[in-house]
Amino acid sequence: MTVSKKEIAKILKLAAKQSEAADKKRLDAEAEAQDLRNKLAEMQKTARARAIATRLIVGDDVRRDIDERTSKLASQDMDVVEKALELGKTEAVLKLGEALAASNNSGNSTSRNPLLDVLVTLI
Repeated sequence: MTVSKKEIAKILKLAAKQSEAADKKRLDAEAEAQDLRNKLAEMQKTARARAIATRLIVGDDVRRDIDERTSKLASQDMDVVEKALELGKTEAVLKLGEALAASNNSGNSTSRNPLLDVLVTLI
């Protein structure tokens, strides 16, 4: 089976188009990789600066505690942790609001201050 010159020309044109498309994809991927490398370098620089600033502001003991807590939190599902914190804050605000309302009640004959009770539980 022989291949005509027209068929060879079609095949070469198709191969050239595919080669151009592959080159474009390669260039796009290289540009994206460079962008990601730049972002990574910036994140690393920020992390180093934050570590230095933390050491300068709070000292090594507190920084160590923060690092330990960070590593513990990083091993958990961040969505769950954030939701728990959000719910905890909401609950604290509700308790504080209830305590404020109770402390402002003129009918409250107890000697204890509900606002102080709630604040003690938040500590």
